[in-house]
Amino acid sequence: MVIQTHTSPVTITDNDDSLRQRGLQQWQLLDAIVLEYRDKKMSFLREVVDDQSGVERSPKFMDDIWYLKEPGSGKTSINFSDWFPKREQFPLAILMRVLFYEMNEQCKLSCSTIRSHMGVFLSYLVNHEMCSDIFTAFRNQPFSTFLMLDTYLVNMIIQLGVNRSVLGTKQVCNFLKNISVLKLSDAAAYLTKGLQLPWLNEGITIEEYVNRNATAEKIAKTEGYYPPIPFETVSHIVKHTTPFVELHFESLCEFFTELRQQYEKCERWDYYCKSKIFTEFVLQYQTTIEYFLPIKFAYASAKGVRYVMTSCLTELMTLAKSSCAWIILLTTGLRNIDMRKLRIGCSKQSKKDKSIYWLLCYMEKTKLTDVLPIPEITHKAIKLLECLRWDSDSTALVTTHLKQDRKDTRVLESHEIGMLKSGASFNKLLKALPNHYEFSIANVEDEDSEATAHCIRTTLAGYIGEHSSAAILLLKKLFGHSNALMPEQYLRNNKLIQNRRKKLIIEHTKTLAKKITSNVINGTVGGQAGDNMKANVERFREGIKEETQLKNESLNEVQLMQKLEQRLFGIIYGYIHDEQIHAFITPMSVVCMRATSDGSDSPCAAHKNHQDRKASNIKKSITDALANLPDPSNCVGIKCADALMLADVSEPILKSFEFYLKVTKSDDNSPQVLKEQAEMFVHVYKEPLIQVFNERMMELLDA
Repeated sequence: MVIQTHTSPVTITDNDDSLRQRGLQQWQLLDAIVLEYRDKKMSFLREVVDDQSGVERSPKFMDDIWYLKEPGSGKTSINFSDWFPKREQFPLAILMRVLFYEMNEQCKLSCSTIRSHMGVFLSYLVNHEMCSDIFTAFRNQPFSTFLMLDTYLVNMIIQLGVNRSVLGTKQVCNFLKNISVLKLSDAAAYLTKGLQLPWLNEGITIEEYVNRNATAEKIAKTEGYYPPIPFETVSHIVKHTTPFVELHFESLCEFFTELRQQYEKCERWDYYCKSKIFTEFVLQYQTTIEYFLPIKFAYASAKGVRYVMTSCLTELMTLAKSSCAWIILLTTGLRNIDMRKLRIGCSKQSKKDKSIYWLLCYMEKTKLTDVLPIPEITHKAIKLLECLRWDSDSTALVTTHLKQDRKDTRVLESHEIGMLKSGASFNKLLKALPNHYEFSIANVEDEDSEATAHCIRTTLAGYIGEHSSAAILLLKKLFGHSNALMPEQYLRNNKLIQNRRKKLIIEHTKTLAKKITSNVINGTVGGQAGDNMKANVERFREGIKEETQLKNESLNEVQLMQKLEQRLFGIIYGYIHDEQIHAFITPMSVVCMRATSDGSDSPCAAHKNHQDRKASNIKKSITDALANLPDPSNCVGIKCADALMLADVSEPILKSFEFYLKVTKSDDNSPQVLKEQAEMFVHVYKEPLIQVFNERMMELLDA
């Protein structure tokens, strides 16, 4: 096929379903674009000095450096070698040159605006790890286009990007919007096909779209990935924290409540701590205290009286606080700031079900108060924290060790009394547990105060994702997310989830391959794809017999069928596992056996592709260079040559056939249109269903 450009025609050969051929076609289009723009007048650029002659000349489209000449731009330039230093970024560089030129010509945007928006666009999208291969490939190798930037991916990247700069995110959105309105030639339009604008899908403006994402991501720094805590470390945490809320819960609550009351009543605490009365009080709980750490004693120099050193009690309180904090984090996934804002009385037992407890918490990120279900162990940890305090005036759940108003230079607000002031202070508290029991937690960060809590959130997300198919919904509620994108981020980057998903894919692939193999061998398949597979089975059968004869071996019928089944399963499983065929069950209860390398229009996607081409004014010869995916929502069933009917998956078709067969035989006043549809359905599906459900079909037809 031939595409006419401004300078010369470019021949595009038919797509033979190979990546190599697609790459050749894409690079021919790039060459055509270069020829089209090579001699265009670059009115927005300053004159340049020729390297060889030293004489000024007009700027050219393919100059390595563009010197912008708009008023006020000064010496601003674009050095494409600096912007795109890698040789494989040539397609991306050509795209940016074309977009810059057309935005200046058609949109009448200033050079400085285009340059600024383009720079942010490259840093936000193209340089993102999930889009690193977009418009990037060596000569004659295929490259990804905007088709890979689906609405979900654009949404996610922008949501991650608002933490860096709300203004920059608006610039990216405006740059994408300007791309969508450009009127380009057929060859150049190929580069921008498939661009998604998520705010248009939602019917809102760019301003509303960005501000909404900025509000949702105001607190947490989500661009970096927070790894989950290793299972071995979590085991250490669980082992050392549970005694605080199970084995010694009542005695610890009783001891620290009495300790605080004595502290508040005593006028000279330093003298009272050295008294015999205080020592006797502490020794009443000696078994509980020494389960966690030894009681330290000192002696009064004058009388030689032994007394308990309060430093060990402070250490025990810190250790208990740390344990309770870990329990709450591992069962709720709260953020650092949300933990510090928890208040006394935040945990309540359900009035309807005594085994259920509720946690009332304020989510700083969304500015909303949320109610989370928690287990009894978390409820106990909260109740113990309510006792672990010196200051009864404080309403904060996690408190400092001393009364802050004794040292503060200003009068504190009621909600500030006893509250940890910074995320670093809370992280220091979390370190107390691993430091005491001498195990390492690398996830406790000093520089990023939110990192530790986020690592725990990722750990919890991985556990939920591994054990529940409703993980995204659960995490959305539990983590207080305003949408389903961030729960998916916690899941998709988690190694446990990655391994679990791989395992599920392999299991599903094996199950489907076994179903197809069994049905093909038994002959219970229908459709053109089924006929082709049955013909292949006969060839495999003859091939096995020939191999056996050449080896001077003999196989009985059972052994032959076993070997045939093993070989066929290996082939089908290999095709599915290596993604050579789509192999998914469509809404029409057939298996799509279409080859993934087939770039032609499938029956289910032909109409949509035609409408897209018509709307974008892009010729089919150009879109043939792109991979056209099937559209399962518009599956045409057995009319498609790639549809495979199986007894295991096509039961709904048989039920539909039974209904339509009754319609054709009925003498009632059914609408004529329904009868015509019924006759058509019976005509199309009768023979394939006989192949798949022979006995049951005979019963239906004879009834």
